[in-house]
Amino acid sequence: MRTEIVGPAGANDTPEVAVIGGIHGDEPCGVRAIERFRSGARIDTVQRPVKLIIANERALEANVRYIEGDLNRSFPGNPESELYEERLAFDLYQEIKDCITLGFHSTVSFDEPFGTLANLTPQKATIMQSLPLEHVADFSGHVTGRGVNLSDFVNVEAGYQGSKAAVENAHACLIAYLRVMNVLPEKADITPTTHYQIQHTIEKTTEETYHVHVENFERVDSGMEYATTEMGKSLRADAAFWPVLMSSDGHDTLLGYAAKRTGEISAAVSKWQLLALWVSVLECAVERVDGRSRCTESACGFREKCCSKCHRLISDSDPFCSAEERGPDEERRAKRKTQNAKRETGDFIDWSMSPVSNGVCRDKQHVTMMLVHNNFRFYRAQRLWLGTSSPISGNEDDTI
Repeated sequence: MRTEIVGPAGANDTPEVAVIGGIHGDEPCGVRAIERFRSGARIDTVQRPVKLIIANERALEANVRYIEGDLNRSFPGNPESELYEERLAFDLYQEIKDCITLGFHSTVSFDEPFGTLANLTPQKATIMQSLPLEHVADFSGHVTGRGVNLSDFVNVEAGYQGSKAAVENAHACLIAYLRVMNVLPEKADITPTTHYQIQHTIEKTTEETYHVHVENFERVDSGMEYATTEMGKSLRADAAFWPVLMSSDGHDTLLGYAAKRTGEISAAVSKWQLLALWVSVLECAVERVDGRSRCTESACGFREKCCSKCHRLISDSDPFCSAEERGPDEERRAKRKTQNAKRETGDFIDWSMSPVSNGVCRDKQHVTMMLVHNNFRFYRAQRLWLGTSSPISGNEDDTI
């Protein structure tokens, strides 16, 4: 991994903005975009420090997706792992855990750039609206171990893998991102961006060859044939959906995803905030291991290091989350000073008049992060709020 901090001369601020290229070694568009920015004239106009990170250098050199394991299935990583990418994931997470981060990928399914994220927030919506993108796919509740599962992390799928267009798209998105994050002085250009909520995966078998007959992000009506096999099998939609990352040969067992078009991303934010509040009052199954809460939900991607109430990652440097337990009123009042201090900076929402305040962590980020790492309860809330009925898939070998 190679990290460079770029900023105005004399600035000593710790970067709060990061850009990552080369998460997958056969997707070099992000690396090329970073190199182009680094060697261009705009580098002299940077007014806020930013980290520029080339992630999987070994895989890039070999032009392979990964060396020993998929880096984008390995977050938050394990420094003691025998697998190179799991150790790398830990090191990379340490670099970006305090940053708002944009990562780059490319695909074999779609030639236009689009965004991917999880745990939608107003900030993520604003970032996506500021990039030259028409579509954003939201994978909340459907993936674990990915960059998008980390807080303050969004991705761009820049176009066809290995194409010059993907490099151009990645560079345009990089410049737009640095503008909206106030790294570059130019004003961000806010444009309409459509939000799609992933509903379920569409599987395929390794025994057959498939042909896709629909376009990504274009509506597939109920009963419509969206794919066929060379053996004559016809795949038809049981209900209307919008395909995402759908391709004939992008993956051995995954044809793509079925999504629901929810509309303009800024309007979708309020829906997810209300959903997050509803989910936050549900209990989380927890056991104690060496004095630390361990989540017993099998769907949680961060079981060893998650908050007992909301699945947020915890660490020795973040004792507040790990210390937030159900307890007597006296104990909670003792923490009020800390909460008041954070509330003044906008880091807290006061749930004191809400059932959520009954011993549940009040940090607004803790509330929303539960969406990402608790699939069962997320599905219950999603079904009630959005009216969806498709089961959450446990497939973790998809293509982002």
